[in-house]
Amino acid sequence: MTKPIFSAIITNYNYGHFLAECIDSVLAQTVPREEVEIIVVDDGSTDKTPQVVEPYVRKGLIRYIAKPNGGHASALNLGYASSSGEIVALMDADDLWQPDKLKAVKEVYDAFHCDAVFHNVGRFTNSGDQLKPFRMESHLRHWMTPVSGNLFRSQVKVYTQETDFLAILSAQTYTRKLCEKLFPIPEVFIRHTDAYLNYLCYVFTDVYFDIRMLTRYRSHPQSHMASLRQKRERKYLELEMRLEGVMLREIRKRAFPRVPPGLETVQNIWILHRAEALLGLGKKSKAVKLLVKSFAAGELKIGRHELIKKIFWVVASPRLFSFVRQFYQRLGLVHLRCWWVAKCKAKREAIKLRAMKISNSKG
Repeated sequence: MTKPIFSAIITNYNYGHFLAECIDSVLAQTVPREEVEIIVVDDGSTDKTPQVVEPYVRKGLIRYIAKPNGGHASALNLGYASSSGEIVALMDADDLWQPDKLKAVKEVYDAFHCDAVFHNVGRFTNSGDQLKPFRMESHLRHWMTPVSGNLFRSQVKVYTQETDFLAILSAQTYTRKLCEKLFPIPEVFIRHTDAYLNYLCYVFTDVYFDIRMLTRYRSHPQSHMASLRQKRERKYLELEMRLEGVMLREIRKRAFPRVPPGLETVQNIWILHRAEALLGLGKKSKAVKLLVKSFAAGELKIGRHELIKKIFWVVASPRLFSFVRQFYQRLGLVHLRCWWVAKCKAKREAIKLRAMKISNSKG
């Protein structure tokens, strides 16, 4: 049997009602069918997933692997270990691929000889909806930023205190050579595997981002992204904080003997996310202590003015914070800051001049 070029790894947990449509979108790819192997890993679903995949298995269209529930990372690890394609394309069972996705991705790999290709995503709620550009919303992460290159070894400035780059799992593809460095994913990641792979892959290689919308991300109430918009529970927030710490340790351990300059801004994001999570738990004082302690230890690489803004964000009530933000927007924060710097500089010059006059008079 000819070795496939692509391995499409679909992870599923109780998404049986979406799974058939997901598999069909992979079968509809414009590349030759023999070039694609489809592996469906069922992470202990309790719905009708086995009945949904049975016709595909009977016809030899997919490989179906059922396992006890162990989380997203364990499902991806098993899927990768069972695959053989040179290009590994990951997918959640509730998403869909555009028919020309694999063909477009292969063209990028051939043209740029890279080891990772991400692409843009269109969001929809029902199969017939018009695709809309994907937007990621939270307090500290605003836009999905299309970036090609290596964020750690190049001058690409994407990671800031207010911007985060994240390609969802269904928009991530990797060469097998790179996957040998990325896998296995620590199985503590029962979620956030897409973020883990995002950050870690940039350590090892350049990434090419295709701006075309080659994946259709399904927005529905049961999805992980929908849960981010809902009121956060204590258990979820504590898990999120723990996973971000594991992520940073893994990058340091597996890629660098010391923290590189590019990792500092990533560390900023995670510290601020942790403060956000503590705030969600109602622990304002701990959030402030985290910011101050991280700043004093040199782990939070922001200026004092930015630190004061973040502390104010934590301690202020939502209404007061909203009012002050609108006030600053109207005044123009940049002009206000420039005025303040100029005033302080003028004050220092006046003090120096007065000191000189005093010394001259004494002389």
